[in-house]
Amino acid sequence: MDGHVLLLVLAAALLHATWNSIVKGGSNKLFESSMNALGGGLGALLILPFLPAPAPGSWGLLALSCCFHLTYYICISQAYDKVDLSMGYTIMRGCAPMITALALLLLGNHISPTGWGGVLLLCLGILTLTLEHVHKGARAADILICLRTSLVIAGYTLADGYGARASGNGISYTCWIFFLNIFPIHAYVLWRHGRTYISYLRQRAATGLFGGLCGLGSYGIALWAMTLAPIALVAALRETSVIFGMLLAVIFLHERLSRSRILAILIVMGGAMLIRLGCRSDPAALRRHAGSPPRRRPPRGPAVRRAQQTPRIPQCTLQPKRSPSCRPQPNSSLPEAMTSSRYAISHP
Repeated sequence: MDGHVLLLVLAAALLHATWNSIVKGGSNKLFESSMNALGGGLGALLILPFLPAPAPGSWGLLALSCCFHLTYYICISQAYDKVDLSMGYTIMRGCAPMITALALLLLGNHISPTGWGGVLLLCLGILTLTLEHVHKGARAADILICLRTSLVIAGYTLADGYGARASGNGISYTCWIFFLNIFPIHAYVLWRHGRTYISYLRQRAATGLFGGLCGLGSYGIALWAMTLAPIALVAALRETSVIFGMLLAVIFLHERLSRSRILAILIVMGGAMLIRLGCRSDPAALRRHAGSPPRRRPPRGPAVRRAQQTPRIPQCTLQPKRSPSCRPQPNSSLPEAMTSSRYAISHP
């Protein structure tokens, strides 16, 4: 991976952590999530005229993804009402790859030993966060809210993965997702809160819309980087967003981090990286899932090696066919069968 691609992927991870910190920092997390969807959708609307429409076969998955995203915005707002950013963001971001990998396993995909090692690390990190959270006097049920959000993330990840393939253009599909997500969440918020949301939007419009653009930019940079670097490596590097989330929580939200929480965050990040790498590190399994025949190794052995050793014809200056300078000499080391005049190099 080139240096500039690496820096941009890390910037994408920072953008992702930034919009989560904006949602957490607002006084009303549901309203902040709605404005985030609005900002990302308006940014995608500027790109859609230059992209082809998704194939009709992906429209059903588009609708399913919108339902998942509506649930996601509601769940993430409830999670950030209960837990700190450093804990909630780490669990939601880290557990989603694990749940997605297990779902793909049920669908017939393969998880390598590296991926299973990542699952164990994630479980250890989440257990450490839970114990640290309960030790401070909080409820263990708050962790379940974060895990519920991770389940929803895994749901729209699978829907978008299959939908992007069926659409014929992954970038177009992604932009349509960002644009369509505006309507379900705003229909819900306006139905429940109405003028209260409008008043909040006027006060926090700039910050909320900026958070939405951060989400769109984060995903766009990741898609671009996946065209230049291995997908597994890009996906793994994006998991560094939990580190940026931890730093933003300390700097802007003034959260206090214990040593056990820092250790747990690093464990969760490492586990998520291993899962991202492990689920894509077995090409043979991917070929079997795709229905293509396994690669066959070329035959080996002394007979094959002798057949592959062809005698070399000495180089010489191009001459007419009748010139003796280009013909093999009697004392040449070439076999006798190759000393005929048909091996003489002639002009075209």
